[in-house]
Amino acid sequence: MRISFIISLLLFFTFQMLMSVSVSGQGMDNVKVTLKLEDESLLSGIKKIEAQSTFRFYYRKADVKSIIGLNLVQRTRTIEKTLTELLKNTDFSFRQMDNNILLEKRQMQSTHTIKGRVMGQDLKPVAFATLRIIKPSDQKIISTALADMDGRFSLIVYEKGDYLLKISSIETDSLTQKVTVMDVAVMQLPDAVLQASARQLNNVSIISSRPLISQEADRIIYNLESDPQSKFSSLLDMMRKVPYLSVDGQENVLLKGSSGYRIFINGKPSAMIERNPKDVLRSIPASTIKSIEVITTPPSKYDAEGLAGIINIITNKEIANGYHGTINVTEKGPVGGPGTGVGFTFKEGKFGLSTFAGISRNNVPETNAETIRTTSGSSPTLLEQQNTDLTNSHTSYAGLETSYELDSLNLLSVQLNWSKTNTSGLATQYSVLTGANVQQYRLSNDKGSKGDGLDAAINYQLGFKANKDQLLTISYRYMKNTNSLFNRIRLFDLLNYDQPDYRQSNLASMDEHTLQADYVQPLGKVMMEVGLKGIFRTNKSDFQYRNLNPLNAEYEVDELRSNIFNNSQDVLAAYNSYSYQTADWQFKAGLRAEETLINGDYTGGTADIQQKYLNVVPAIVANRRFKDRSSVSITFSKRIQRPAIAQLNPFVDRSNPNFEASGNPDLKPITSNAFQINYLKSTKGIISINLGYLYFNSVINAFSSYNPATNVTFTRYENYGKGSVLKTNIYLSYPISDRWNAIFNSDFRYVAFYGMVDKVEVKNSSFEAYVYVSTGYRFEKGWRVNADMTLKAGGIMLPLGKTNGFTASTFSVNRDLIQNKLALSGVISNPFTKFRLVREETKGPNFLQENNYQLYHRRFTISLNYRFGKLKEEIKKNKRGIKNDDLSN
Repeated sequence: MRISFIISLLLFFTFQMLMSVSVSGQGMDNVKVTLKLEDESLLSGIKKIEAQSTFRFYYRKADVKSIIGLNLVQRTRTIEKTLTELLKNTDFSFRQMDNNILLEKRQMQSTHTIKGRVMGQDLKPVAFATLRIIKPSDQKIISTALADMDGRFSLIVYEKGDYLLKISSIETDSLTQKVTVMDVAVMQLPDAVLQASARQLNNVSIISSRPLISQEADRIIYNLESDPQSKFSSLLDMMRKVPYLSVDGQENVLLKGSSGYRIFINGKPSAMIERNPKDVLRSIPASTIKSIEVITTPPSKYDAEGLAGIINIITNKEIANGYHGTINVTEKGPVGGPGTGVGFTFKEGKFGLSTFAGISRNNVPETNAETIRTTSGSSPTLLEQQNTDLTNSHTSYAGLETSYELDSLNLLSVQLNWSKTNTSGLATQYSVLTGANVQQYRLSNDKGSKGDGLDAAINYQLGFKANKDQLLTISYRYMKNTNSLFNRIRLFDLLNYDQPDYRQSNLASMDEHTLQADYVQPLGKVMMEVGLKGIFRTNKSDFQYRNLNPLNAEYEVDELRSNIFNNSQDVLAAYNSYSYQTADWQFKAGLRAEETLINGDYTGGTADIQQKYLNVVPAIVANRRFKDRSSVSITFSKRIQRPAIAQLNPFVDRSNPNFEASGNPDLKPITSNAFQINYLKSTKGIISINLGYLYFNSVINAFSSYNPATNVTFTRYENYGKGSVLKTNIYLSYPISDRWNAIFNSDFRYVAFYGMVDKVEVKNSSFEAYVYVSTGYRFEKGWRVNADMTLKAGGIMLPLGKTNGFTASTFSVNRDLIQNKLALSGVISNPFTKFRLVREETKGPNFLQENNYQLYHRRFTISLNYRFGKLKEEIKKNKRGIKNDDLSN
């Protein structure tokens, strides 16, 4: 610090006397921090503690700066235990004064050592019991220690006299006894016996002290374990509360207002989530997830894919030896159904296992919709369609991650993820076309779809004796997706319409093999990373169209509308990045090169498709941390978005005879350049403000054109135009009191597009806004209530469309039936509005189309969440193991 310890102390006491107000806060024996030190200074450790808590430290910098070379295994501990570990081999002591912690150098004086042993009522040693020596006159903590594996402890005091020795341990009653220190160097106490706790702690509220949000130079981390709503909410619901994330009216997650992002599970892509993310996200109970990372500027070791960034879902929870689990049971209606999810973590010696799984139903009762299309030209027409739709969906998923430390330098880990979705439904339509001729029909569509996703990975990490930060990681992953779609169309009440009944299907699949090698090499204070990667992906689409032959009542294949499309995509990548960090600054810079090779062909003999392109993408991050627990980050990155298989697939969806939709195998990737600056301050509350500008070209979007000869609107994905987004994200979280908190999450943006559509220059722009507000209040006896509100303004639909906005509200109440173990909750969403009406308008050179449809808005949820576990003694770990960002694919 720039001022001396004495001046700081005088200013502190002067302020307290002038205000004449007693400051109270949590004790350092309750507040927890997650800390890891690797050959670092005490000053570095102090800054990390201050960044995760409201405590401020006072000390003589000249005394403290000489304490270096500290190592601390990453773990969540109380501040008291953390400081005990950091200062155990120094001549410093610490004590709390209100919301401040004083570090004092012990004077050269005689010491008195108090030794003893902690035993349980079964006369077995109690490992890792917490011991405190307290001065009776003012209840100040003089010394703290942890018992070892055999229950033995040693405490040091510097003055003779009377003290209180307080001993506590999990699942036992605490014990306080008087200790009188005489003029002896070592004092041996008789065994202290702790009695097993025979009462429920119903009157004790244990409040998590892990920060709700933390920031690194290139990402924001939202700790779900610190949010009480995670006990009864789905992962999709909780994403509304995460900075940079929003959820639209169709339950699609957006990152910085964009759907161009990737979702990872524990730092790696997963087939479980990529195929149909919202089905899985709304099925996963948030209580089984540790945290959500929003990586706004992905480092160069990550794939260049994803314009907006990466959403990284962390499931594995680090624990000591033992196990920990969560079970969640939910019933939703009228949209939804029953569901259950489990999460389980196990650690024993060198072996660790983390798994999560679940199954749920998402049934949507019948809703209504209408489509109105007006065309111009020499033969104007008016098409009016009345539609109904209902669906029943079943989703199941499972994930497993295991690791084994072969020795201190070798680590092996395996991941496995799987998901399955089965959807069936019935749609009806009444269609009337007026103009020069009148056409009319009714149809019913008995529809269905199925999907499976599987990925498996193995990772090997090699450490080096010369330097603990030098690492080599080799990884392999296999991923497979299958999707099938079926439409069974029956037509009746026909007027001037001779289309027979028909059926169409599309069987799509994707197989992917990935090889990757990453190497980390310290170069003085600079950390260098290099890596190579190869992705070898094969896609296939087998689509068939079959008409009913009235002569034999058989469905016969229409060869002109049926085919098999094969597509291969190979991505070869190399990267090199550097990072440098001081106490206040952090810099990251890297460059990644990706060459993409695409080949495609049709079984029917259509011309082959070949593409080859090289993308070089930089990523630069600078982060500055300040003493007031704030930070500023400035970033620049270039990203790409390759077309998805659904956008490439030439299969033509003809489930609506007047509208056809298809992919485009000739699509090129989108490229973007993003600049952003972010400010974060975390004290009693949290404030995050982000300003960004995104410029992109070769926009991929669906383009619609009307054919007057067939009266069909054909929609196909195309590359056209350029665009830009100027936006700001504002996030606020504030504890109004110890029981009442509030959150504000918002996204404001101006979107502009310009390009050529049908050789005509077009422009489209709009101001868009998204606001989410949440507040919760905790009552006595485990009761808690929450209220959430969402407001989304209308926006544009590229290239020449627009859509309306919506408002939504959610109210919930939950009760801890057994403290920190069993919780029951009830949730109602949008109690005053049964349906939300969506209005979409699409324009073309010779037509105007309006789509109006209902979405169920009112929903009810009942949820029961149970937590269980048993922890044994903690064990030593590698100083650097495989982290979530050490592996990408």
